[in-house]
Amino acid sequence: PGNVSSTGGAITLRQSTDPLVDDTGFEIHWSCILPNAAPAANFSADNLTSCNGVVNFRDLSTNGPNAWLWNFGDGFTSTLQHPAHTYQSNGTYTVTLTATNNIGANTLTRTAYITVNRPAGPVASGASRCGPGTVTLIANGTGTLKWYDQASGGAVLGTGGTFTTPSLTNSVVYYVEAETPAPVQGVGPATPAAVGAGGYHNNTSIQYLTFTVSSNMTLLSVYVDPGAAGNRTISLWDGAGTLLRDTLIAIGANPGRITLNWTMAPGQYRIGGTEMDLYRNNDGANFPYAITNFVSITGASAGAAFYYYFYDWDVQGLACLSERTPVPVTIEQEPVADFSVSTNLFTSTFTDLSTGNPTAWSWTFGD
Repeated sequence: PGNVSSTGGAITLRQSTDPLVDDTGFEIHWSCILPNAAPAANFSADNLTSCNGVVNFRDLSTNGPNAWLWNFGDGFTSTLQHPAHTYQSNGTYTVTLTATNNIGANTLTRTAYITVNRPAGPVASGASRCGPGTVTLIANGTGTLKWYDQASGGAVLGTGGTFTTPSLTNSVVYYVEAETPAPVQGVGPATPAAVGAGGYHNNTSIQYLTFTVSSNMTLLSVYVDPGAAGNRTISLWDGAGTLLRDTLIAIGANPGRITLNWTMAPGQYRIGGTEMDLYRNNDGANFPYAITNFVSITGASAGAAFYYYFYDWDVQGLACLSERTPVPVTIEQEPVADFSVSTNLFTSTFTDLSTGNPTAWSWTFGD
């Protein structure tokens, strides 16, 4: 596997083998280097120009840091090693990382590093009514329109071009944004024939592909070539081999696509299983298969020449989110009639004390 380094206090190595492979083993040379100076702060981001404000940062500092302080340039900070941050407003942001170990600290500032360029929000206008009740709001825009009661964050209250509020007694402001799906992209060899020699693999050993996710994504579907129809359990592990999910899928007898719809944050992963009875290549793989700064299929459990089970991945990133358009709702309070009277001899003077901003009056004096 080449050089493997750990920034933590321990490292675990796991070796897996294909029972069909007869080959030499491995020899490991290792060393432990304790820091003797302050860290050299360094970092990267998965997306320097974002249309939704979501950016994943990765610490690349050397010399054994054990504490981190990020300043994202918009008034927010984090002490995580690899934080994810959502910018709420368009603009260009300077990002700073201070990395610290037991010896000292070092700071790196990247000026004008992140640019957030959300599309303009939907077109909408406010509405009003007299007295308590519901109001129907209308907005126009591309993509899926989503309604909120907060300028940022919050739960989706409704979707579509119209939104009917609950019964209101006071004026409020709602917000609407447009969500435009990211394009679906393909990665990996199209079919087993695009790799090389191989055959159907139905062994009790766990075999898998390793891959790296650099930006939040959904693995929508993959192409498989089954040896026979039947149920398969497809597993997803993190890079350390911890099981994240199992998905049971009924697969037909013919080659074709299967749907996964797995969402993943940036990190290292494995995908595979046992007793899969799916075609796999034992020669001809040419790793990595990658979409730059997005996802990379990096290897196989049995070695660099192998390719296991899953071809022609359809992947999709996060949707673009527009700015949120404020949509005010005005509830005009119904008047509450009131008045006072003062009398001087035979003349009475009446004074209106009504609340609710009345605009017209009709008096009846009783005579």
